Amino acid sequence: MQDLYKTTTLTAIVRSLRQPRNFILDTYFGGYVGPDGNEEIAFDVEDDVLAIAPYVSPLVEGKAVKEAGYKTKKFTPAYVKPKMPLNPRGALRRQIGEQLSAPMSAAEREEARVAKGFDTLMSMCFTRLEKMGCEAITTGKLVVTGEGYDTVELDFGRKAEFTSTLSGSDRWGEVGVSPVKDLEGWLQEV
Repeated sequence: MQDLYKTTTLTAIVRSLRQPRNFILDTYFGGYVGPDGNEEIAFDVEDDVLAIAPYVSPLVEGKAVKEAGYKTKKFTPAYVKPKMPLNPRGALRRQIGEQLSAPMSAAEREEARVAKGFDTLMSMCFTRLEKMGCEAITTGKLVVTGEGYDTVELDFGRKAEFTSTLSGSDRWGEVGVSPVKDLEGWLQEV
């Protein structure tokens, strides 16, 4: 049972765990790749450019258009480090879902507990990433704060007028309000 807590064994457990489906990360952020060994994250924010070509007379030369510029922002993120305390007595007690008529051995219980614990911790980490993606999409910003970590607000430069707020009788679920029509209208605006 001592081999169960070796790094190589734990790494194999993590690889064999089911990977959660993350709608926001997979759809809008290309899936989570993982750290590249660099603690700092760099991302580019493109400057606005004139979105429509200017009118000119057929007898006048074309107008020069400003090329899109960008700013590179850097950020050193907080860590996501959930941990589960080790409870040696847990392997001696029947686990949830364990058959009463065919109990598991203590070693089998401990292996199952470690795998379930890793699955829970991985799920918590991916849930954090999914929440970050939702916040970035809905507000254009991301606020990162935690114990021992100074609060940092990442502003991706999205204009406030790009946010639609439904209130009162315009909210989804109200009589006569169609989420599909709202989405179609917003797509037309884009």
